[in-house]
Amino acid sequence: MATSSIHIEKGGANFLTHNTRENYSKSVVFFDEENDVMNDSKTAFSLYRNELKKRSEAYSNRTKQALQKNTVTHLSAIVNLNENHTREHVENIVKKLESDLGTKVFNYAIHRDEGHLVHKKTGLKLTSGTHFFANPIDKKLYMDTKFTKPIDIEEFDVVKNYHVHIEFLGLDAEGNSVRKKLDRAYLKKLQTETAEILGMERGKNKRAKRLSTHEFKKAKVLETEAKVKATIEQRATLQDLKEENARLRDELKQRGAKREDYAKLEAQIKELKAEIKNKSLTIKQLKQRTGFSLFGNNEIKELKAEIKEIEREHRREAKELKAENEQLHDTVLRVAAKRDEFEEQVHQLQEDNKQLHEENQQLRKENKALYNVIDALKTAIVSKPREIVGLFANELSRYFKINISPKPEPQPKPEPKPEPKPEPELKGEHVEIEFIEPKRMERMELGTAHTNMTPDDLEALARSLQQPKPEHEPQPKPKPEPQPKPEPEEDWGVAP
Repeated sequence: MATSSIHIEKGGANFLTHNTRENYSKSVVFFDEENDVMNDSKTAFSLYRNELKKRSEAYSNRTKQALQKNTVTHLSAIVNLNENHTREHVENIVKKLESDLGTKVFNYAIHRDEGHLVHKKTGLKLTSGTHFFANPIDKKLYMDTKFTKPIDIEEFDVVKNYHVHIEFLGLDAEGNSVRKKLDRAYLKKLQTETAEILGMERGKNKRAKRLSTHEFKKAKVLETEAKVKATIEQRATLQDLKEENARLRDELKQRGAKREDYAKLEAQIKELKAEIKNKSLTIKQLKQRTGFSLFGNNEIKELKAEIKEIEREHRREAKELKAENEQLHDTVLRVAAKRDEFEEQVHQLQEDNKQLHEENQQLRKENKALYNVIDALKTAIVSKPREIVGLFANELSRYFKINISPKPEPQPKPEPKPEPKPEPELKGEHVEIEFIEPKRMERMELGTAHTNMTPDDLEALARSLQQPKPEHEPQPKPKPEPQPKPEPEEDWGVAP
């Protein structure tokens, strides 16, 4: 059973994909249990970005300045668990962090696929991702990353490392740094409350600095080497000698050795047996004398060489990941700034478009009203020239060509019969009206600037000027042609 522990550190760009297992991880070696993840990396990053924007704006509104570039905006906690712990236990820790720190958790992942192997005979401990690896294709364990040296899992006990990663904002709701709240007193209290939530034994207080992931793996490598050294320096026993004797006899048999070879072996075993009884022979010396290492076939040397190669690979990967993390962090900040700038531009363009649309609708209404007035005025000028010309002479000259000339004298006519009284006309004047083409009117300045009238006023004027036209023009009655007078009869002078 593991002891309770919670550790908080600065988060990084690759933390989310590590939590969700969207990228390959060397530490993943067990496949019999499923992990439990809250939000995939894309969803988690979107939630992080939205919350960061709100809290950054709160900081700017409160301090009247932008958020500092070196502010830690992503924190990560790792908590030890046992096999029985579920999502419900983790949710209680999440609520605790959000309540105490005013933060927002955007991702967590319960990992059940990491751990280590303990050799049943020697007690040698091998850590996943450092001393052994899993082939994702055949799901088997190997001593090397090329998957050429399989591990006999029956020789080891499996000890899983149950834990949960919790990712949360480094700013509270007002834009204050969460990191500043993590003082010694709070962290001590948090350790105790985490143990109570999980029902685990609380870990002991340690003054030593907690190691990072890569430092921890390096320490485990050194620990393993020390255990190997301690194992081979132990005093040899008669049982060790018996196992060596059986192995050497088997080798002699496979080689087809002669009787003299077996005699030499018996003499050597007798000598070694005496040294063991005198307690002057260690396991290391026994293996050297019999030409056999701890694992056989010089595997201890190969293991050390692989460990050194793994250390070099980890240092190289750590350097690359650090550079990539810094580059990704800068890229995220630049993209977020550009996104905010584009959103502001889009918002402004939408407002401008809305205003232009409203102005366009207003101009359409005014244009329609003006055309109605023009049609009405054209009709009214023909039917009522005296009133219209006198009232709108200046305005009409912009839309009509008006020529007023003396009206020709009417020719004398025979006395007509009385007819209906016509509409009043301009006496002594002749009016010629030519309507200007609409294309030319488009270039003119139309609207209320020249008439001092609103579109509604123009509509009302148009209705008042419109006169219903008679369906048929009244036809004048035909004048009767004059009849010639009868000539008097000529008098011939004859008496009646």
